[in-house]
Parts: sequence; C-alpha cells; structure tokens
Amino acid sequence: EGPEHGVYHRGTIEGKGELKVMLPDYWSKLVCPDYSIQLSTWGNYSVHIVEKSTEYFIIKLNGNAITRAIKNIKVDYIVHGSRLDAPLEIEQ
Repeated sequence: EGPEHGVYHRGTIEGKGELKVMLPDYWSKLVCPDYSIQLSTWGNYSVHIVEKSTEYFIIKLNGNAITRAIKNIKVDYIVHGSRLDAPLEIEQ
C-alpha cells in the first residue's frame, strides 16, 4: 500500500546486447509516463536502463563493447506506475 493507485508489471528477460522489454498493450493507456523500474541481475554483473518509453524500456550490460556483445545476461524487473484514471484524493 502506498500514496498512489499503483499498477505494476514484472518479469524476467535474458539475452545478449541491449534487451528490450515490451510493456503490456494497456500500459500506456492506464499508467502515467513517469513510471519507475527496478532491476535485479542473476549474476555478478551490472546493467543499466538505456531508454524508457510508454511502450517499452531497454537495458544494457555495463562494461566494454566486447563483453556486452558476448556475455549472456538474465535480469528480473519490476515496473511501478500510477494510474491515470484514478487520481489519489487525500482527506483533510
């Protein structure tokens, strides 16, 4: 529970290079564009968010270009956002 009417989407992605996570079709119609993403890797490496839109986000392995091209990575993600259709009303 928190100070918003929240929506979340979670999953796991695996691959090499830049990994594109597609958000559900309803996401952009239901959620404000200022959503947040948390990433957890399945190994001793780090990743970062390269791009974020209302339809997807892209993550990439940190490090040099050769390592990024050949190393397979696996990442859990959870995305949180506030609903567009349910503004929070606080009683005074």
